Amino acid sequence: MAETNFTAAEVGWFFNATTLGTAVSVALSSRMGDIYGSRKVLIAVSIVALLGSLVVGLMSDFWPLVIGRFLIGFSAGLPLSWGIVRPRADATQTQRISVWLGTVCSLFTPIALVLAGLSATVGLSWRSVTWFIFGLFAVQLFFALASRPAPIQPRSTTKTTNNLDWAGAIGLGLWVTAILLGVNAGAENGWTSPIVLAYFAAAAVLFVAWLFQQRRATSPVMSFENMDLRQTASGYLAMMVIAFLGLSFFVALPNMMQNPSWGLGLDPLTSSYPLLMVFPGTLVAGQLVKSLMPRIGPKAFLPLAAVSSLVVTLGIAFAHDSYWLFFLWSFLYGALVMTIYVSGYMLVAASTRQDNTSSVFGVLAVIQYLSVAVATAIVFIVIAPGPDGFTPESSWTGLWVGLSVLLVAVAVVMRLLAPRELTDRHAVSALGDLTDGLETGVVPPAGSVPSGAVK
Repeated sequence: MAETNFTAAEVGWFFNATTLGTAVSVALSSRMGDIYGSRKVLIAVSIVALLGSLVVGLMSDFWPLVIGRFLIGFSAGLPLSWGIVRPRADATQTQRISVWLGTVCSLFTPIALVLAGLSATVGLSWRSVTWFIFGLFAVQLFFALASRPAPIQPRSTTKTTNNLDWAGAIGLGLWVTAILLGVNAGAENGWTSPIVLAYFAAAAVLFVAWLFQQRRATSPVMSFENMDLRQTASGYLAMMVIAFLGLSFFVALPNMMQNPSWGLGLDPLTSSYPLLMVFPGTLVAGQLVKSLMPRIGPKAFLPLAAVSSLVVTLGIAFAHDSYWLFFLWSFLYGALVMTIYVSGYMLVAASTRQDNTSSVFGVLAVIQYLSVAVATAIVFIVIAPGPDGFTPESSWTGLWVGLSVLLVAVAVVMRLLAPRELTDRHAVSALGDLTDGLETGVVPPAGSVPSGAVK
């Protein structure tokens, strides 16, 4: 972004505005999807994101660009997409969608890094990325408009109502935003600077106030009633772990290959090619999860996935002196580590009620953003450059050994936390419950539909 003449702080605001927009809006839009219909809300946020993309693509001044990026952040479409799909899918279909989604999502980051390297090589403007994003939102809007409306179901719980909790949704966005601002400011100003401490103090106060408000709300942002809490928590934990492993992987491997002192001294484009092996690896991971998770259950499968992933973390830590090794580690990252990612989607999707699917995935999005923010702070502290301006080899090795310890801890926790069987209490039956609901406008309460449990 050298052509903009922005300061380093302004560039930081430019890139962080999208994350802040998502943090502020995701809880509100997800809950609105559950109440008013996920398709309607997805159409609305897609239009907002298109407007934001237009602003960024056409404007040059700093604040219009920040506002445009903030509006792009409103397009947290994944929770709303699940809200559209869930009322149409039985238990088996929900599992297949989870595997497909995890596989497709695994391709985005490697392709983005390859395109970034290609853009740097050919000298493309950063605005070309904006127009590419505009095209993606246009596709999202097209499919949202083309999809059929899903039936809207009142909350099937005895303690909560189906009203929109504006204070709770906005309050969640505020304390999450305060944490993200603190993490961003900490990387620039130091973790003990007054501004950083003020952000974290504000986040703590807002979080406590939000908890009190949610305990008294008649329609809280997230209702966990009549859900398998161990299955939900296991899925959330799996996605938190992937935030640390994924960020470390996609930051570390290109930098390790580009390092001219002890690394391979490669250019950005060449160092991004091995990352494409993540996608075929994830195809293997999807089949492993699809075949083994229902058969042996999360309590056995998740610890096995975590322990198997040690091959990747320890391999990268101690074997990184040849270019072909990075292709190998990328493939194994997809085949082994991504089993945790795909499993997380499968567990969360199977846990949701039909009346709170968007909200459950909205909370998952918040957890992922916070995990990535914390992981970013930790990783960039660990890999601080040495006197020569490059990260020492020992720092990268220490990072991967630390991640190996994390995987061992996760294996232990999952063995204690995860349920023995993967169950889906609220899936529509495969015999036409959804069709009946769409034709009559009445959908049976979530707990009354045959469970479609997967044993």
